[in-house]
Formats: sequence, C-alpha cells, structure tokens
Amino acid sequence: MNDWIKPFPVMSVYRFDLYRISLTQEQVNAFTDEDMLTIANIVRIKYLEGGFYSHLLAAVEQVMQEKKSSHGEEPMRETS
Repeated sequence: MNDWIKPFPVMSVYRFDLYRISLTQEQVNAFTDEDMLTIANIVRIKYLEGGFYSHLLAAVEQVMQEKKSSHGEEPMRETS
C-alpha cells in the first residue's frame, strides 16, 4: 500500500547557493538562519507557481519511459 502523504524532498537552499547568484561573503554572512528559512519558503512558493508541475510531469514521463525501455513493456497507468 502506498503512503500518499510521505514526502519526497525536492530541494534545499544552502548559503553556498547565494554565492552562485553573485552575493559577496559579507552579504551571505548577514543572513540569519531565520532569513534563510524565509528565502527557502519564498523559493518554494515561486517554484510551485512557476514551473514545479511542468517539471514534475517531465520527470514522471522520463521515469515512465525508462521503465518501459528497461522492461520492454508499456508502463502501467492509472485510470480515473
């Protein structure tokens, strides 16, 4: 039986990530853990609003295709 509410984490935000968007060490050091949590929550919301579901669908389709190729059969699909 599937656990329908079991989470599968998608991403984390690290202070190191802030360097990748060209922040200085001084700027990064100014963020508290609470600030980082706020930033992570904003990123999560923006991702859900702007691309999460299309990326989710692409990932699902890729895995289904890989399963089909490795098993030489059609993947099972649920019907409504």
